Amino acid sequence: GPLNGPYLTRCMLALNAARSGRWLLSTSVLTKTVVGAPSCSRRAHRMRTARQQLLHVNLTKEPYALQLPGGRPQVPPPLDPAPADSVAWSDLFPNSFWHRRRRRLDRSSPPDPVLIDARSPSEFAEDHLPGAINIPVLSDEQRAEVGKMYCTGDVLGARLRGASYVCANISRSLSENSSFAPSLTSLVKCTAPSDSSTFTPPFLLVYCWRGGQRSLALATILSEVGWPGGVGVLAGGYRSWRRLILRQLETWPLHDLRSPLWVISGLTGCGKTLLLEELEAAGERVIHLERLANHKGSVFGQSDDVRPSQRVFERELHGALAKCIPSLIVDVGNQSQRGTNEAEPGLSPVWVECESRSVGPRCRLPNGFFSRLRSTAGLPTRRIWLDVPEEARVEWILTDYAAWLDDLPRLDRVIESLSAYHSRSLLEKWHSLIRRGDYCGLVTSLLHDHYDPLYKQSRGPVLHAYAQAGLLYRVHLPRISKDLIRSEILPLLRELTTTENPHHHCLNTLLDSCPI
Repeated sequence: GPLNGPYLTRCMLALNAARSGRWLLSTSVLTKTVVGAPSCSRRAHRMRTARQQLLHVNLTKEPYALQLPGGRPQVPPPLDPAPADSVAWSDLFPNSFWHRRRRRLDRSSPPDPVLIDARSPSEFAEDHLPGAINIPVLSDEQRAEVGKMYCTGDVLGARLRGASYVCANISRSLSENSSFAPSLTSLVKCTAPSDSSTFTPPFLLVYCWRGGQRSLALATILSEVGWPGGVGVLAGGYRSWRRLILRQLETWPLHDLRSPLWVISGLTGCGKTLLLEELEAAGERVIHLERLANHKGSVFGQSDDVRPSQRVFERELHGALAKCIPSLIVDVGNQSQRGTNEAEPGLSPVWVECESRSVGPRCRLPNGFFSRLRSTAGLPTRRIWLDVPEEARVEWILTDYAAWLDDLPRLDRVIESLSAYHSRSLLEKWHSLIRRGDYCGLVTSLLHDHYDPLYKQSRGPVLHAYAQAGLLYRVHLPRISKDLIRSEILPLLRELTTTENPHHHCLNTLLDSCPI
């Protein structure tokens, strides 16, 4: 990168001293606020006592960071080797960061580290580590300007320009009027035990794109001023994190998600999403793909909210998968030695809706997860065929999409979006039904002429394969309602998942309602 670490640090210290005649955050203020230490008047003494070792934290000991099981493609490539004298990520997150940090019950234990993203706002918005806060040392415009200077060959000029921007931005971020500096005090107050007068604040872990000058600049300042909890830099930065989660998304579903995966299948409008929500409310483990993508599985499913990028979708899916693999971090090596075609006793099922590779217009399922959804071999995957009468489906769609009925121009635009699939005469028929207010006829025609044929084409072969393998189970739902699902369907599903051989529900040949 265009900024040199030691040179940049000297520039920042000199610039800060020239601008304000004092440290960005007085060590005496920090120690007085945090541990009640007396203030020191001599700057030299502050500088000597404030200096701490800056740690480098690596991800190379995380599962599949360096090696994938035999036969899996090495894409993306393994993480770069860990720097000398670096510490492992698991040393900072001994209770498994992958399961998402929960509120600590033991208030005497060390607080969770705080993740600080030093990248520009647009980089942070595209994706970031879960729970990170953004303290940009360069704005988007400044980053582009410095990068352009560096690429044109003006390396020294780029470093000087970048150092000036970084110093000014860090100074503003750590000033009393910024939003970040007061949060340092709040971090101490919200994590310190009420009966403790000597408490160490959380460790601050800073990262940028690849663990280079931007994160090093911010981390060096925080370390030099004496943040009592300690400061570190993530080796390899966001790039290493991104590589790691892609490698784990490729591998986890096929090698480590040993719980039975139950896939809920059914024609459009059969209440699959409602069933997943009720399963989740009942304490079952659910991976809600449409919620992660902020999209329902139809052309009417577009939300007015901002839909996540592919990277954010993969980050959220990664977190959801991690919650379903309790022993993943503890003993991955031993798990890989077990049989690969049986669920381990006592593991509760994981529920997911049947999806194509695309979940909405922006999100695609990773190869490993998609393969697990469709495979009839290897780790156990079973399917539920949700059998719902057409009248109940139409009624549910009209209820679930009631907001669309008040927006006729929007309905017309959605119908026109299907022009690549259907004739102009069929499109005009649908427009006519909209103008007449015959929404029941519209939904019925859309199911007959669009959704059901598409479902038959894309899901039919998969359902047929599962039926032939004895892994498809029929559940009849006469009407779609929460009360019926809670009183009858959930107990039936529990019976299916706990009965060793639930053949009385198995479909070796599919009913007429199944799209084959």
